[in-house]
Amino acid sequence: MDYYGWSNYETWILYTHLTNSEQLYHGAAQAAQEGADTLRERVLDTLDNLLAMTGDRIGPTHPVLTLLRDLMLTSLQKVDWRELAEALEEE
Repeated sequence: MDYYGWSNYETWILYTHLTNSEQLYHGAAQAAQEGADTLRERVLDTLDNLLAMTGDRIGPTHPVLTLLRDLMLTSLQKVDWRELAEALEEE
């Protein structure tokens, strides 16, 4: 399914968020230069760290936290990491 010229919504929305923050953009662009796999690992690590910090506050097994983790991982499995890395390299 095409979404605003991107392969899918998940790839487009992640690109949108990564390019709307200078800090996120620089980290993502640097990772993209190392390849799609590195970009994927860095994004997943960053989000996992944020979830862990949230878990420290509300408890790691809180139902809302597990729901967020499941939804996040499901969405990120749909991201076209190669397309995303190439777009970030072109910026």
